[in-house]
Amino acid sequence: MKKISVVCILFFCCKVVSQNYTRQDSLRGSITEERVWWDLKQYQLNVDVDLDRKTIKGANTIFYTVLKKNNSMQIDLQPPMKIDQITQNGKNLKFKSEGNAHFISLEKTQTIGSDQKLTVFFSGKPPSAKNAPWDGGFSWSKDANETHFIATSNQGIGASLWWPNKDHYYDEPDQGIDIHITIPTGLMAVANGRLINQVTKKDKTTWSWKVVNPINNYGVNINIGDYIHFGEKYIGEKGPLDMDYYVLKANETKAREQFKQASKMMEAFEYWFGPYPFYEDSFKLVEVPYLGMEHQSSVTYGNQYIKVWIDFNDDSQLTAGEVVVDNYHFAAGEGSGNFTETFDLVVPAGAIVGEHLMRARTSGVGVISDDSCQEIGFGETEDYTANIGSLGVEDYEINNSEMIITTLGDKQFDAILNTEFDGELFLALYNSLGQRVGFSKRVPRQGNTYKITIDMSNMSQGVYFVRMGGQNTTAYKTGRIIVK
Repeated sequence: MKKISVVCILFFCCKVVSQNYTRQDSLRGSITEERVWWDLKQYQLNVDVDLDRKTIKGANTIFYTVLKKNNSMQIDLQPPMKIDQITQNGKNLKFKSEGNAHFISLEKTQTIGSDQKLTVFFSGKPPSAKNAPWDGGFSWSKDANETHFIATSNQGIGASLWWPNKDHYYDEPDQGIDIHITIPTGLMAVANGRLINQVTKKDKTTWSWKVVNPINNYGVNINIGDYIHFGEKYIGEKGPLDMDYYVLKANETKAREQFKQASKMMEAFEYWFGPYPFYEDSFKLVEVPYLGMEHQSSVTYGNQYIKVWIDFNDDSQLTAGEVVVDNYHFAAGEGSGNFTETFDLVVPAGAIVGEHLMRARTSGVGVISDDSCQEIGFGETEDYTANIGSLGVEDYEINNSEMIITTLGDKQFDAILNTEFDGELFLALYNSLGQRVGFSKRVPRQGNTYKITIDMSNMSQGVYFVRMGGQNTTAYKTGRIIVK
């Protein structure tokens, strides 16, 4: 009986985890006969981007070495993108398409060990990313000045989402890739590797980039925007490393301050993990209209801002004069995740007491304009009710106080409030969901200092907020505790 029951359990488990793979799954994930016979050496990718129509067209020249005899080659390109033409040695080649896979018929068997090349011409309207970088595609956006701001991301779904290639992880171009991006003059196109040329003809400019190291297909990216460039040389473990930064012009001042950390980051990584592996291709940080990801020598990141209005005169028209938080830059330099920050909301002294509409807008595509209804490509808009009350003398004393949180170790913290306030002071503790998880009705006082030790030993890891205020005041001070 024991043997039978064990067999039944194993059989049941196998049924639960079994999956049905499609023909397309096999063509995408397998090292097919049409892939295995040739070794990828290099790509030369040319892309012309129509920013207004959200379409692209171009050509990819694929350099390869023949390993085995075969007259059929598999290249991948996902619909709705389409292959227009394939040429080799000045002649058109026939091909047949099966979903994402396209099988090219070579004119004759090629000599083993010989180096060959062919060119695939393509065009179409690539998918737009709905939740970049996780779902992949083009992020077609505009910055705060209504200027085109565009980027690609496709790690999960594959680079064949927008350009034809050998879309399998087992083979990379040994000699890298040349990327030529043609866009309207006035904007900048940034890709992987080093900028080697910039040619303007009439109203279009082609930006040429070169990668000499092997690179995975999904790491190839293009970024287009009203960029400004600055950089530095970092003396690293393999010598001088060019570190370049491409940010929207409106964010240059903030970026120059923020990126002072970049060389320190590189120094720390090299200390722990060894030399940065792509010295030949340099290192760059590129601002994009999504939260960002790494693309080998081209690391992208997104800036996140919040702007808040209060409709003080209740006329349903939110104006620049009613802005109370003006493009606060939060989670600076961070990628995806949940972030909580505390910042001041400044209400004019003559504001009418009572309830008013409050609108908060966030943006991941640059600063937010004064137009509270303007479309934002990557962000959110939420409305709240703000209740404005009058402040007494004790409220001003609380507002002018200094709150200090110190870590004692073993999940013990001191909360200190230096203040002119001399009444009874409370302390409340909240989790990141806004739920109150602790409360002290009276905080001990010595002179102008209130001080209490908070025991967080029974709390789970996370961020908590400490609020200290008078028993009869509206105002309070807020601090943050991180329990590890």
